[in-house]
Amino acid sequence: GSSRFNSRQTHGISLRLCPLLQSEVSQGVGAATMMAESPSASSLHTPSQGVGATTEMAVSPSASSLNTPSTASMRMQRRHERGQHKKLFKDKFTHSAEPHLIEMPEDKTDRKLKLEVAKQNMVMTGCSRLNSEGEFEFQPLRLRLSDIGEYGVGCQLYFEWLWYLGLIFFALFLLSIPMLHFYASGSLIEDVTESRLQNRFYKLFASFTPGNLGFCAGNRCLTEEGLRTRTVAEDSDQLVADLTPVFGILDLLSCLIFFFFCLWFQLRHIPRVVREQDEAHITAADFAVEVSCLPRRLDEGKHVHYEQQLREHFSKVLIQCGVQDEEANGAVREVTIIREYDGWILKFQQQGNLMEMLNEQRIQYQKAKAQGDEKLAKKWKNKVSGTKRDIVALEKQMKNQRMKDEDRDVCGAFVMFDKEEHKQLIIEEYAASSSSYLARKAQKKDLQFFDTPLYVSQACEPTELHWENLDYGYWWQKLRKFGTMASCILVLLLSVFVLNYFRAEKPPVDTTSQEADGWFFRITQDDNPKDTCLDMCELRLFSDADCRAEVIDDFTFFGTERGWEWCSIDQHPDCTQALNSTEAWALFDGNTNCAESSYGTPHCTNTSTKEQSRLAIALRRPTALKCLRIQGRSDYDFSLEVFGCQGKDLREFTGELRDLDPERYCTRYEDVVVRNGFEKHVHVRLPRYCQEMRNDISPDAARKAQLEVQNSAQKEKNKAELPITVQCYCQQEIDKDMKLRGFISDNKEAAEICHDFITDQNHLAVMKVVGICIIITFNQILLVLFAFMDAQGKYRTATDLANSQMINLFLAEGFNTGLIFFLVGLNVHGTLDGSFLSDLKFGQGGYADVSAMWFITIGTNLSIVIALQAVCTFALPAIWVHTVDRFLRWFFTRGVESQELLIEAYELPEWALSLRVAENLVNVFCVMTYTGGFPLLYLVGVVYCFFSYWSDKYTLLRGSRKPPNYSKELIERAVAMMPVAIVVHLAFSMWVFGNQALFPSSWGSLLGFMEVVANLSKEKYDEVVHVWAGSGTDIRARLFKTFVRARFLECARLANEPLLLLFIIMLGWYGIKLIFFLFQPCMGRTERLLHGQFLRLLKFLRIQKEARDTSETLTQVHQRISLLQPDLVMSYHLAANPKYEEAVEALQLTLSDEMMNQTLGGRHGTLSSAVMGAITGKKHNAKSAAAPSHDIAQADIMSQTVVLTI
Repeated sequence: GSSRFNSRQTHGISLRLCPLLQSEVSQGVGAATMMAESPSASSLHTPSQGVGATTEMAVSPSASSLNTPSTASMRMQRRHERGQHKKLFKDKFTHSAEPHLIEMPEDKTDRKLKLEVAKQNMVMTGCSRLNSEGEFEFQPLRLRLSDIGEYGVGCQLYFEWLWYLGLIFFALFLLSIPMLHFYASGSLIEDVTESRLQNRFYKLFASFTPGNLGFCAGNRCLTEEGLRTRTVAEDSDQLVADLTPVFGILDLLSCLIFFFFCLWFQLRHIPRVVREQDEAHITAADFAVEVSCLPRRLDEGKHVHYEQQLREHFSKVLIQCGVQDEEANGAVREVTIIREYDGWILKFQQQGNLMEMLNEQRIQYQKAKAQGDEKLAKKWKNKVSGTKRDIVALEKQMKNQRMKDEDRDVCGAFVMFDKEEHKQLIIEEYAASSSSYLARKAQKKDLQFFDTPLYVSQACEPTELHWENLDYGYWWQKLRKFGTMASCILVLLLSVFVLNYFRAEKPPVDTTSQEADGWFFRITQDDNPKDTCLDMCELRLFSDADCRAEVIDDFTFFGTERGWEWCSIDQHPDCTQALNSTEAWALFDGNTNCAESSYGTPHCTNTSTKEQSRLAIALRRPTALKCLRIQGRSDYDFSLEVFGCQGKDLREFTGELRDLDPERYCTRYEDVVVRNGFEKHVHVRLPRYCQEMRNDISPDAARKAQLEVQNSAQKEKNKAELPITVQCYCQQEIDKDMKLRGFISDNKEAAEICHDFITDQNHLAVMKVVGICIIITFNQILLVLFAFMDAQGKYRTATDLANSQMINLFLAEGFNTGLIFFLVGLNVHGTLDGSFLSDLKFGQGGYADVSAMWFITIGTNLSIVIALQAVCTFALPAIWVHTVDRFLRWFFTRGVESQELLIEAYELPEWALSLRVAENLVNVFCVMTYTGGFPLLYLVGVVYCFFSYWSDKYTLLRGSRKPPNYSKELIERAVAMMPVAIVVHLAFSMWVFGNQALFPSSWGSLLGFMEVVANLSKEKYDEVVHVWAGSGTDIRARLFKTFVRARFLECARLANEPLLLLFIIMLGWYGIKLIFFLFQPCMGRTERLLHGQFLRLLKFLRIQKEARDTSETLTQVHQRISLLQPDLVMSYHLAANPKYEEAVEALQLTLSDEMMNQTLGGRHGTLSSAVMGAITGKKHNAKSAAAPSHDIAQADIMSQTVVLTI
């Protein structure tokens, strides 16, 4: 159960006020207002109490209809009637030995009439107004943003922030249209074999990314050089390398536009809106300061006069500031002391809640009695007795707290001045000593209070205060905040673990070259069957990736023109060289001049021969080839198919080797492509993708590979992994017959071989969908869970709590939405082995770098998650308000008879601005982070901002009660965080733009600088990148850290150069801010002086303007708004805050010792299950007597529930 039911009234409903409770007033309850009864009623004339003033919604000359005098008066009257009803019941309970027999005026009122009053109150306490017929109705959805500012400047700034963000994202989308055009015009996804046969939907989305940039004809994209020299489109001669610097400049312009928008909104727009609202509306904070670090107790004779002592102290400070003595002595109008209640304000709230529960049980008893149901009446009578015992038990526990306020320790104070200029003088006088801890310790003696340095700051609005948390000490609050943060981190790690369990990304295929007795090379005939001549002058074999450990004198070489048979030392010890010609051995003598001698297959001289252009090398001992050195004629391009053959497999072949099918008896490796006759290093590795195995795989080859892996797994007692040959065979058969994926194909042989593969593929497909749904669901759970956990931090004000919720939720949801899929797909080649991140399966994905396949798989999933999260963010609140809220109100109020419980059940929830800001920040960061590779996300940002603007407006004006007076701080902090998104955007863009396979470009002028930063020379870079491009998994694992430095060096590419400059500038700026943050105790004054000079510069340039101080005094303001807005809180006193009505009532409740002893009957303050109901705030139906609870205590109540449950 929740303390407040989410509820909403449909658009257009307007309910006439029902004078139901007026009968109670006529029966001697009294007609004085709630404000008159509070300690601040005579504050204008009582120096120790003062008035204070705050407005939840101030009067605007331009929008007076929002809160007319009649509207405020009717709200105040209803609040007064409820208060008098509670007071009457409290008085009768105090003097009654049998609470179930108490009679109240509401007992004779029909429940339908009570429901009507509750619905009227729902509209009245929401964002409503009085229409011309004297009926309350909700504000129109087209309410101007300046009028929304009546509910707090934070609300107005939030909607303006959304509106301008949508415009900025639209402008950035228009700027990215040229990039989208060239991406869509390319065909790289179809030209590269590894991405050609992927899912069509994923390929469609990836076609608007850099993964599709450019065109490659034939096998041109099989080499690094071919990728770098590809053209923009099939019918174009323009190289991609000529355009990439332009793309870098366009991306830089996008970053600058977004950055200047952040500056404009923070330095220009927010101060202007705040200034306009400040000039139009006068609030309590305009006259108040908060004083911290006060001495907890004064000398015995002075402590009872603490307020007067503090009043005299600030009068003296004003005299030192040049204020006349007579004016200074009357300048302090109110001093509100924050007393030490030891957290018992929450207990007072609980006792008030129990009183409301008791009233409901009493009505249910009398209803059952009237119906003649004695059994039910007895049940309710027992419940009344139990609740009474709980109330008395709490009273006995709190007896020691019912002392005079003057005797309690002091935790702080709020001081209100008669003029705003007096407040400004005090803040400026204490500004220098409030800048840091050391500065406060050096505070001047005449500013100290009884030799105690003070910390004076601008006060918040009274309605923002959490009084139950004000008496918590500084370090105790810090400890609770630390515990809350640690709990949030644990919850986040749990979510990461769950999401990784549902990961849908396969681990990378092991491409490490395997040992083989013989190696088979065959010319590739895919592109031109006529060009079958294999003509080389050098072929050297190496067993390491650096091409240094050459295999020498350990092989027997065979050509195809002699009709040879296999010869191996192991089989025939007397075996000699089968081919001993100069031409053949020229392949291994290190010759670099093809003119002297070369080796050519029969097709080089006789094109009519049917002999295939191939050669084989049998090694003396099994060796894993890692590198080849091949040289041919300078005008000759060719591609070799490479196979590794085991001797035992070849012995199974009984025919002539010229008829040997290597696809069946050998293991296929990636093709080796040689252009212009020479390749420095060609690395040998197993294929990563099925498309690299171009020819069809036979069922026998798949069975053989499957059997080998199973036998190997049995020996090592490990789980057998599907070999790449089996995976490719199954993919090949599925492409032929899609029914195979559902096990309904007639191809029984393929179904048997591919059973495990198909099961794994279906599991991955399901996990991909489940993973996306889990992320979206987890974000909604985290939204609620973190909001609750943040409330345990005991924040002093609503703004502090909102700031904490905003940051924590932003980090949690941002991680889940924007990083999970990225980290799951990342492959760091064992770098994280042994760490807890490895246990979470981070860094074990399939991609160590961006590529066309990365954009198709990881990138598409990432974009889908971001888009769905955006949709859920703006859709769910409006749907909840329109459907779920109505059901909850109906469900939890069935049979409830108490007018107070019905009113509370139908009260609309507060509009959680902090949660909305956090979710908006998540979407902003996700969009900005990845638009360097996914420009279409700008369009997602536009759609999100538009729909979120209207959805949030609908939720606020139709589904929320009038919000607290949110200040600018939350929006200001959110906007200040937005430039960090640019830094992340630049990092991702440089990573993408530096990849030469996607964005080829020449080196820029910052190469020397980056060589020093990356600690890597250009020559070493060329070597590492070349080895990485062709090596297998084992070599990549060894080179990974060096490869990362090589990729870091690519920030100096021409396409990245403008982005790198901006990145360095922004890192420098945030580095300076970090230094000031870490050394704030020593540099706080310097930072304050620099900030002051910066503000003066802004005002000199007319970017900002000073708000005009009000000429009205606090006394005049109080007299004016008492007529226009009597329902507005005008004091910092606890009794003046409507959120603490139950606590104030409990403080005023006095039970005799005789009543407590009789009620408890020997029980020593043990709380029954009814108190547990009050603590949890759980709502029951009519049969279990709903226990009301209240927003202010909700988080703390739930906290105690957790403790009691444990």
